[in-house]
Formats: sequence, structure tokens, C-alpha cells
Amino acid sequence: MLGMDSVILGDIFAHPKIGSYHPIMATNSIERGPTSDRVSENIREIREARGLSLRDLYLRLDDIGRPILPSGLHKIENGERRVDVDDLVAIAIALDVTPTRLLLTAGSREHRAHLTSVVKDTERALWTWALGEETLPDPWQAPSPVPYFDFDRLHRFQAENRPQDPPSGMAHPRDFAAHAKVLGPVVKAHIAAKAAGLTERDIQSYLEMLETMRQIDAAMEPRKAAARAKKGSR
Repeated sequence: MLGMDSVILGDIFAHPKIGSYHPIMATNSIERGPTSDRVSENIREIREARGLSLRDLYLRLDDIGRPILPSGLHKIENGERRVDVDDLVAIAIALDVTPTRLLLTAGSREHRAHLTSVVKDTERALWTWALGEETLPDPWQAPSPVPYFDFDRLHRFQAENRPQDPPSGMAHPRDFAAHAKVLGPVVKAHIAAKAAGLTERDIQSYLEMLETMRQIDAAMEPRKAAARAKKGSR
């Protein structure tokens, strides 16, 4: 029989699917998951795409205070050494990418990819989740026969994961009801733009460009006003 020394106390849990209890055994070996494998592959592929040797990458890491010997980098790329979070961030800096790029796939297609051995979704869904734009399906939410979307959860998720670009203060469709009249033409224009083949990114980029131009005009207005006043005084 197994002694209690072989079981980590507190790590006995009820499996949500089969309802039985499973002791988690104490071990020095941690099984690699799909994300670890993907990180190894991404580091090698991006390093080679940059034309960097293992020594080149080592020198870059040394410059930023997180040196990993070429032999260690070789082990990382071949799945023989785990990458901790400090290594991940440093390697991302050295390769001029974000840590997220090392964690996820290179594409954003409808191909499905795993985060864990259980959690998987399309590459596009995983990227929008990692960028704080959309939530993943809630695995702890009981199935419902009626379609349900949790707007409050999405708003909280975006607020917590996009501090540089927080969501609107209006988190629910009811919040927009008072503005339905003025937003009506916007909705029609959006539908027309999509029908013309523009993507959400195209539309967003256009609106951001308009806002940038508006800000430039506003900043230039005092100078324009001064020029008009000077011209009128002649």
C-alpha cells in the first residue's frame, strides 16, 4: 500500500466527470503538455527565421541579464529542458516577439489547437483569448438548453486582461438602449461595410485613422485660429 508520504496532502480532488477521487502522487517529473511542446517549436522556428545561431541567441539573452548557454537553448528547442516564465519573457525579448507568440501557434485559422490536454479551441479563438478580446467557453458552466451569453463575464475579462485598452463602460446591450437612435446609422454602415468585403480589422483601422486625424485637427486648431486672426487684422 502507498503511505501518506507518497501523497501530497490537499491534492486529492473529485474528478468532475466521473466523480471518483484521485490522489496526486509526489514526483520530481512533470509531464510536458502541448503548450510546452509548442514553445520549443516556436523558439527554434523564430530563431532560425531571424538567422540567429544558438550562440547569437545566448549573447542576446546575456545582454538582457538572463543568459542561457547554447547547450541549454538546444535542450529547450528539443524539449529536453523546461522553460520557466522568466526564461520565456527573456527569450521573447531576444527574438523580438511577445511571450504570447511563443505560447501559441503562428496562425489564426479555424484549425484547432490545445492549451492543455483537455482545453482546445480554434487558433483564432485562442489568440483572441490571449489578447484579452474574447473569453474561452467556461468549462464550469452547466450546459443550458437555451443559448446564453455572459456579457458581465466578457466585460470583466476584457477589463482585467486589456488594461492598456479597457472596454467601454457599457457592458450589456441594455446599456446601449438609450443611444439606439444615434447608433442606428452606425450599425447600418457596419453591415454595409462587411457586405462590401471589409473585415472587422479594416473597419476598426478606419475608425482609428479618423480619430487620429480628428486629434491632429484639434491640436492644430489654435494655430489655425491664430493664422485666421492675423489675416483678418490686415
